[in-house]
Amino acid sequence: MRSLVTAAVMMALPLAVHAEEAEFSIKVDPPAAAQAKKAAVAKVSLHAGKGMHVNEEFPTALTVEVPAGVESAKKVKPAKIDKVEALFDVEFTAQKAGKAELKGTLAFVVCDDGNTKCVPHHEPVKIAVNVK
Repeated sequence: MRSLVTAAVMMALPLAVHAEEAEFSIKVDPPAAAQAKKAAVAKVSLHAGKGMHVNEEFPTALTVEVPAGVESAKKVKPAKIDKVEALFDVEFTAQKAGKAELKGTLAFVVCDDGNTKCVPHHEPVKIAVNVK
């Protein structure tokens, strides 16, 4: 089951993904104030669910589709990764004011704490910002 993870401007709500299984959750925090031609940082966090852990050996990464008028790395590695969470800082610079949307795919693996089940995921992520 794939779920779309979205972030609305000024809203940072944790969204449970696979809630019935509680394998993980993904949270997107857009920058509070993004300004044209200045670097801004959106935060994306992956949290392992109860009885689960993030597989640190898998090459966890966020691949970003960078829209026209925005500069950003196309692949972001975690700023921090451990068994509990993986944290990403998505730095970007919008060239003009207005709405900007970065879409991407978060690739990771979560395993149960007994290591009897490890599940790879490729979850869509959307970062929506209002650039001033």
